[in-house]
Amino acid sequence: MCSKFTRESVAAMENLNEMQCMWFQTECASSYQRQGKYGEALKKCFQVDRHFCEINEDQFDFHTYCLRKMTLRAYVSLLRLEDVIRHHRFFFKAAQVAIEVYVHLHDKPIQDNDGMDQLDTENLTPKELKKLKSKQRRAQKKAQEKEEQKIKSDSKQKKDAESEGPKEEELIPDKLEKCENPLQEALYFLKPLQTLAKDKIQTHLLAFDIYYRKDKVLLMLQSIKRAYALEPSDPKLHKCIVQFAMLLKEKQMLPEAVDTVISDEMQKMLNGRELEEYNKDFRVTHATSLPHLLAGCKMQVLIDPSTQEAAISQLTNLDDNMLHRTPRLCTTILEAITSDFKNPNAANLYRKKCREQFPLSPSFLSDEEKHELVSLKTNGNAELIKESTVMGKTCNSTGDAGSELISNT
Repeated sequence: MCSKFTRESVAAMENLNEMQCMWFQTECASSYQRQGKYGEALKKCFQVDRHFCEINEDQFDFHTYCLRKMTLRAYVSLLRLEDVIRHHRFFFKAAQVAIEVYVHLHDKPIQDNDGMDQLDTENLTPKELKKLKSKQRRAQKKAQEKEEQKIKSDSKQKKDAESEGPKEEELIPDKLEKCENPLQEALYFLKPLQTLAKDKIQTHLLAFDIYYRKDKVLLMLQSIKRAYALEPSDPKLHKCIVQFAMLLKEKQMLPEAVDTVISDEMQKMLNGRELEEYNKDFRVTHATSLPHLLAGCKMQVLIDPSTQEAAISQLTNLDDNMLHRTPRLCTTILEAITSDFKNPNAANLYRKKCREQFPLSPSFLSDEEKHELVSLKTNGNAELIKESTVMGKTCNSTGDAGSELISNT
């Protein structure tokens, strides 16, 4: 659809990037993240980051102009804008997606494979297996050649513009999602947020996720304190506090000064309560809020795995008095029961309850219903292609009138 409003000689995505259409790129990044296309999501995030770098660089021409024309009031406004340019919501959203993707890639790195692990190779003969591997190698080589050809084509189109300055590194999705140190790359996006978006709790929660994986105890405490000052009852912050407290129990050889500081600060946030009591009070206080119950129940199982059944029973309550009862949040709860709690029976029962609550949502379909839906979609597309082919042959036999009919259909 975008190609209807862009230049014909340039791909729509490339044209939108040249026009710095950042609202579109941030939405694309979020969509790619949800689809699991992490390389494409990071590419969009880096494109947004480059836009802000270009905005900063483009302002240099105005320094001498403002001084020469004595437009000092506009000049001061320009300098103030440059100081906080990355406070913009577009950069914040792109940075948030990039950090979440890098944290996920640290937890579950992308491995190089040829897709053989997804196939049942045990029942294949050596000849069939060899033929299958050869076919996959040819397909992989063909895809690589197509990608290289696309890169060369894009580089040729921008040759004139790039000849005036240094060339930027090509953003290749496969290379971005297979970086060696994802957490270090995440810090690149985190630093501007800590300076310019410290009034948003998401900044400090993202910082905790990074420092938790880097095992930086004091930086974790710093992130928690800053988030606690903004929103003490945030469910994600509650999860961070419990995870931090559980980590401290495993730490036995902390320096005395560090241990003293951490103990004092944790006592203030826990109000002198034990961790189990603190988590129980949190669930009782927010008993009608699904996001808070999700965080509280997950932490309850982390503290005491024997309470899993009770936690699932409380979490799967879908009464009318429950707040934030949305299909997206219920999908998150279903994933938590399946992957975190590893209870397929409870997950199936909860899926059926959500299916009754949200009958139009495809997230709560059973495997059989999903298979039927895919088959119906595939057969429907096949019938549509068949009808289009027959219509095309009929129209082509009628000359100019047929061509007009084809264009109208």
